[in-house]
Amino acid sequence: MVFFYQTVPDKILSSMILSRFSEIYLLIKRGF
Repeated sequence: MVFFYQTVPDKILSSMILSRFSEIYLLIKRGF
């Protein structure tokens, strides 16, 4: 996990996390 984190740029990793978080947020917002 640490090795994978070191090989992936921070921008790509952060964008992936933000996109996933936004998808979960939209699902929760749509649920309620």
